[in-house]
Amino acid sequence: MFAEIIAIFIVSTIFTYALVCFSETLGLVDHPNGRSSHVHPTPHSGGIGIFTALMIGQIFFEPELFSQYPLLFVAIAFVFLVGIADDRFEASPKMKFVVIFVATLITFMEGFRITDIGHYFGTTLGLGWLALPFTLFAVAGFTNALNLIDGIDMLAGTVASIILLTLAYIGYIHNDELMMHLSLGTVAAIAGFLVFNFHPARIFMGDSGALTLGFIISMLSVHALNYVDATTIFFIAMVPILDTVVVMVRRIRWGRSPFAPDKTHIHHIIMRLKNNNVPLTVAIIASIQLVFSMIGVNLADNEPFLNLLIFGLIFFVFYIFLTLRIPRETESH
Repeated sequence: MFAEIIAIFIVSTIFTYALVCFSETLGLVDHPNGRSSHVHPTPHSGGIGIFTALMIGQIFFEPELFSQYPLLFVAIAFVFLVGIADDRFEASPKMKFVVIFVATLITFMEGFRITDIGHYFGTTLGLGWLALPFTLFAVAGFTNALNLIDGIDMLAGTVASIILLTLAYIGYIHNDELMMHLSLGTVAAIAGFLVFNFHPARIFMGDSGALTLGFIISMLSVHALNYVDATTIFFIAMVPILDTVVVMVRRIRWGRSPFAPDKTHIHHIIMRLKNNNVPLTVAIIASIQLVFSMIGVNLADNEPFLNLLIFGLIFFVFYIFLTLRIPRETESH
């Protein structure tokens, strides 16, 4: 396992460095706009290095996982390709959601499905025929959620790594090879990318990275439901879920489309509070995610209804705090 992690890290580092050098030739450069946190054109092809290193590592070190879960890796490749299309040609949101839905449907046939929404007071709330639409909605929602927090250097990669390490731990205590190897392999690939993503970043992961990581985390989270309750996943992946739900609820209250882009995400707010200090902002958000992931693991044996109440309280507190911290001029746009 150690050799696999080191190999993936090295391959990711090499590929990412090559992408830093040749992304302009490939047309994979992000030019600043009104919502950008950077001021210079920057390659946004890091997802290629992450995906390539991960796949090479899995093929050479864990070929049995490919034979055991072939549709999963096909689906991951589909999401990666639509991310590339978006980075290169600006794919429409509709196209991205369609591809994510198709990828989720593929994995659904391989057993990656949400069949209940928890076990409350000894009763399992099964979804029945709603399992497919609910799985589609949940996976598409979280895949996009990770993409939404990819707004400043290091943030998405760091948060994704914390979530993946938590899922790897669940895989370890339950002796699940897929969760351990895919989680740790992805973290190793992210680490190679982060070498060049430290502020000021020389490369961004782009949608090819954010969507792929979001989808992998979604699939592993669905798989983790074999061992933990659905409410546990809320805590393990708290920051992306909380940020997305809070932002969308706030936009709806303000009479806007929940999908309309703005600068009211958690990283925008903390950046303003910390004088645009990117490393400090990332450290704060990563610490929040780490604490909640640890809480999620420790609450795994609790009554799920209590966990749901705790999550609701945390959502309310964060919603009030984050909304009060938004300047009035931001609300009007």
